[in-house]
Amino acid sequence: MIIKGRKKPGPKGRGSGAGASQPQAIRDLSQSLTGTAPHGTMPPTDSHHQARSGWHIDADETLSDLYDGDLTIEDLALPDDPAHRSDRRQSLEPDDDIALISKARQEALAIREQAQHEGFEEGLAMAQPVLDECRQHIETFFSARQTALEKASHDLAPIILEVVGQVLQMEARCDEELVVHMVKRTIQQLDKNQKRLTVKVNPQDLETLENEFNQHPPLKGSVEWYVEADATVDPGSCMVETESGLVDARFSTQIETLGKLLLTARDDD
Repeated sequence: MIIKGRKKPGPKGRGSGAGASQPQAIRDLSQSLTGTAPHGTMPPTDSHHQARSGWHIDADETLSDLYDGDLTIEDLALPDDPAHRSDRRQSLEPDDDIALISKARQEALAIREQAQHEGFEEGLAMAQPVLDECRQHIETFFSARQTALEKASHDLAPIILEVVGQVLQMEARCDEELVVHMVKRTIQQLDKNQKRLTVKVNPQDLETLENEFNQHPPLKGSVEWYVEADATVDPGSCMVETESGLVDARFSTQIETLGKLLLTARDDD
């Protein structure tokens, strides 16, 4: 770039007197323009910095203009160009840095999400054997529980039946009218057209039942009835024999039937 300035008329005799020191000043300026600045200051040497700072100057023509008076030192100052300032500001704006930071943040989020997903999958894979073991323990528990219930029902059935039998025996000893109640209940379940019936009771209940029937016959009408003692009949219970068959209402028979029902219910479960 060739810099030319205003041509100022100089006084006569410029080449002598005060102008005698000009050749030395010109030489110093020439050195600074060509590579060696006075007072040890080095100008930019690379083309990039020279272009940005305005140091790309035609030294020969500039020196000639200075010597002839066509150019002053002030004319060598860099112009305050707003375009240059704008270019410098734009070169310093952090747009590129912001883009890099945003991209880095997105990559970090993606890496974290991937790590969380991989960590979840890894944790699930590590926990799977524990879950399988827990499931196996639960199945074993329920299987053992079912076995215990079946065994308990099998073992408890005789105990329950025994308790029921003992309760009935105690009730029969305490309540003499129990046999009367059991006989009447059994007869009510029979066909009303019966002509003859025989009631069998335990020997200790014989007198009680005869007295009851003499005062209150079990059936109305011309029905023949008989009361017999039978040691196989549990106290408080009875057996009723008719023309059509035998009704076994003994406590022992009822307890046996109850035991079969319990076993059947256990097998169904």
